[in-house]
Amino acid sequence: MEDTDMKKFKNLYTLAALLMAGAAITACTSDDLADEALAPQQGKTYTLSVNATKGADTRALTENATDGSLTAAWNADDEVTVYKGETEVGTLKPTAAEATKLQGEVTGVAENDELTLKFQADADYTSQEGTLEYIDQHCSAAVATVTVTEIVGDAVTTSDATFENQQSITKFTFSETVSKVIISGGVQEITVTPTQATATLYVAMPATDESTDYIFSATVDGATYLGKKGVKLDNGKFYTAIIGLTSQTEYTDLSAEETANTYMVTMAGKYKFKATVKGNGGIDPLTGTTATTIDKSSIEGVKVLWELKEQGLAIKHDGTSYDIFYSDGYVYFSTPDELTSGDCYVAVYDSEDTILWSWLIWATVTPETTTYEELGIMDRNIGALNVNSDTYKAGFLYQWGRKDPFPAGTFFRQPTQYVFVPARTTALGYEEDNDGFTMAYSVAHPTTQLGPASACWLVESEFTVNLWLSSTGTKTIYDPCPAGWRIPTKDEISKVWSSGVTLPGGGSAAGNSRFEGYCNGGTPYYWTSTAESRTDAWCCQSGTLKTANGNYYPDWRLSSAMSIRPVKE
Repeated sequence: MEDTDMKKFKNLYTLAALLMAGAAITACTSDDLADEALAPQQGKTYTLSVNATKGADTRALTENATDGSLTAAWNADDEVTVYKGETEVGTLKPTAAEATKLQGEVTGVAENDELTLKFQADADYTSQEGTLEYIDQHCSAAVATVTVTEIVGDAVTTSDATFENQQSITKFTFSETVSKVIISGGVQEITVTPTQATATLYVAMPATDESTDYIFSATVDGATYLGKKGVKLDNGKFYTAIIGLTSQTEYTDLSAEETANTYMVTMAGKYKFKATVKGNGGIDPLTGTTATTIDKSSIEGVKVLWELKEQGLAIKHDGTSYDIFYSDGYVYFSTPDELTSGDCYVAVYDSEDTILWSWLIWATVTPETTTYEELGIMDRNIGALNVNSDTYKAGFLYQWGRKDPFPAGTFFRQPTQYVFVPARTTALGYEEDNDGFTMAYSVAHPTTQLGPASACWLVESEFTVNLWLSSTGTKTIYDPCPAGWRIPTKDEISKVWSSGVTLPGGGSAAGNSRFEGYCNGGTPYYWTSTAESRTDAWCCQSGTLKTANGNYYPDWRLSSAMSIRPVKE
């Protein structure tokens, strides 16, 4: 079956059966059971018929030059283990090379017993050589289930056996001659080391329940090249795939000088950033330490949580998947060939699909800086796609102390200009707990606005007024600004307004909004990094500094979401 996520991945042959000679990948059907009784040596014996054509007189699988299918058959010394439940009760062998019958001794069985037949059940796929011969001898596995239908004297008769292959085989053709390939992203990591450099490898791979992104890290003349394919692999099937490789050095490292929660991309190209560093890698305000890294071995992969407006604005999209993947501590992605302003929110996750950290990829023109009283001010809000046009001019809204973006409003109660992929109703959500949520919960749920509206979204035991700005005046790992920028303090936001910079109105989203309670969609509400308590933080409304203290506006509570205008660090 051809997988739509796998361009050029073609299922050439449906292989349903027993791995013959270590890897029978061709379909197997059962013949009639043999009539003759077998003379017992120890216990009861039975004869089982398996339909399997012979491809060659060797153990090696052979690929048909005409249709690309694989054929194989029993080798004389192949052995099948018989189980009754979890107990091993005997073994079977082919009656001869190329035979379609298995024969052997079994004990402790009775009529109507269900028996499991396993061929090379302990096959190991993790290290391979990239040839059919190696797969045949080391990586094959097949299973069949039969029922004992009759016992006459010393002969045991069973139902027909149809072996199900426990792997797929894929023929990879690489765009470069490779000397080593590491395939990750599936059920297990597979290292393929050919005996000599080649552009073609045959690899046995476990099946996948759904379409999976496979990442290929290939060694070419000592240098590392990367590739990606998305595919769903079925047991007993043979695939072919063409893998394009890109040199690791062709990816510009956005995190080379400094890491951040937002990465700006100002021109088309291939990029990467460190996935093992939280934010700027600086102070974690909850612990006061700088141990803010993620163990790269715990990262299972990367996924796009949402993209603003339409697919493929910030990260290339081929109609079925984004050109983004994780490998060895880095997230790699490509922009469209012609870069268009856009926003994309991505996250790395672990084997339990728990989000470990997330980042905003902000495709935009290089921002300009206005300097007022030695304070550098960015010419746009975080995430804004335009400076002069009203469309997407307001950027995103942020709950105080969080790094995660939410849509801004342009009209009362509804941010109608924002269209997300996936749809806004599924990409973004709301959750409320009167006691608040932990920081770990917020990190794992970056697309969920957290309530309640009347207080802070963060639990009291973890709250600190230094969530965005440390006590030493440096930004923390939760500051959402790009590298080199930070959220202004309450005194600095006044300078921003005084500088003559026009700040657009994105309104504010109260903590109980569920993305419907947007207040004054055209009014500028801007957070500062300054807070007085768990219920009061400083914001700036239309140029006037305010806190929630003494006011009845829930919009100014820390659960509310407001715009951010970055200033230079």
